[in-house]
Amino acid sequence: MTLGEKVRNRRIEKGMLQIELAELMGVSESSVTLWENNKSQPGIQLYPKVIEFLGYFPFTLNTDKLSGRITMYRYMNGLTQASLAKMLSVNEINNPILRVRKINARKKYSRKNYCAFN
Repeated sequence: MTLGEKVRNRRIEKGMLQIELAELMGVSESSVTLWENNKSQPGIQLYPKVIEFLGYFPFTLNTDKLSGRITMYRYMNGLTQASLAKMLSVNEINNPILRVRKINARKKYSRKNYCAFN
């Protein structure tokens, strides 16, 4: 079941209109319609409200691994990866590994890096 279907089912279960849910979430009615029709999803900053509205954590994560636990923390607190990194003071300036990854990601293939097999 998708997140949109879970939201729709809970809204109907509570006897709410889409406009009422939209007001509760602080979004437009059309946003709720898009979620429920699986055309879009709420932004991560709305996940804490969605979790509270549903009454449970609707995402499947492998919390046996650190990455799953971090993602769960981010979702429960409505944090993007960038906002969590900023909170933790993790960025490419003070983390040489991230700086190297960023530099490597920016590299474009040039003629001398391109190898054609004849």
